[in-house]
Amino acid sequence: MSIIKRFINFSEIQTKIASVLPFFTALAYCFYLKSPINMRSTVLFFLGMVIFDMTVTMINNYIDTISLRRGNSDNYRGEIGPEFFSRGVCLALIFIAILLVMGVGLYLSWLHGLAFLLAGMYCFVIGVGYTFGPMPISRSPFGEFFSGTTMGFVIPFLVMEINTTGFIKFALENWQASGAVITLDLFGLLKLALVCMPLILCVANVMLANNICDLEADRDRRYTMPRHIGIKNALRVFSGLYALLYFAIITACILRVLPWFCLFVLLTIIPVYRNIKRFNNKQIKKETFIISVKNFIIIVIPYAVCILAGGMTNF
Repeated sequence: MSIIKRFINFSEIQTKIASVLPFFTALAYCFYLKSPINMRSTVLFFLGMVIFDMTVTMINNYIDTISLRRGNSDNYRGEIGPEFFSRGVCLALIFIAILLVMGVGLYLSWLHGLAFLLAGMYCFVIGVGYTFGPMPISRSPFGEFFSGTTMGFVIPFLVMEINTTGFIKFALENWQASGAVITLDLFGLLKLALVCMPLILCVANVMLANNICDLEADRDRRYTMPRHIGIKNALRVFSGLYALLYFAIITACILRVLPWFCLFVLLTIIPVYRNIKRFNNKQIKKETFIISVKNFIIIVIPYAVCILAGGMTNF
């Protein structure tokens, strides 16, 4: 197997749509608000975001592969297997990627302030903690919440911090915390939260679909939401989040937070509903998990395009 193929398998770079689409949706929203795009910082953030997403996947694959091989063999010595690299190379790739992300993050924080730094640190902690540590988030009932809010809201928040005047500002008097002044654009944050609601719910449903499909296989080692509430209730949540998603879009258009063009996204209800019915009938990882990813694409791409179209009418 070629080195490139092994790296693609290890990092799963082809699956990074869950972070890429929220990024471009946030850019479209910046365009709608007539905010000038800081190209240098935006490109750097995009590269850092994708590398970090790959890093989280590499950590997950490294831990899962070692755990699986250790569990299947009494003579396990730490080999990773031919589908990836040697153990040393895998660790080197992970640490190099982490250093790159930290470098990009600190540079952008220096340019764009403390709010960007704190939000970036939150992403870092959630990303690493999702698969690593004594109690990984992915093995808890909170995976959908943290993945949805981190990818669906914090990523757009960081994009907005780069390309707008920002929602949170910190001012220190003589570098003393006692003299700190925090300025919060609460109205702007609430509008951004409403805009991001479809992204948050789509990402959450991708994770929920994954956990539903893995319920039986992971019953002895993962305590995810479907295990706690049962498969029937999990499927109800899966369907309900899509309904809430469309309600959020309608509400945002009524409140004029989004352009009326976004109402065209409601046309996606038909294919999304068909996909929901298919998933409710069969939950098999290799056959129907992809439905949640398809719904993500079906909804978010038109959503971003409609926001962009609304921005074009503002000029």
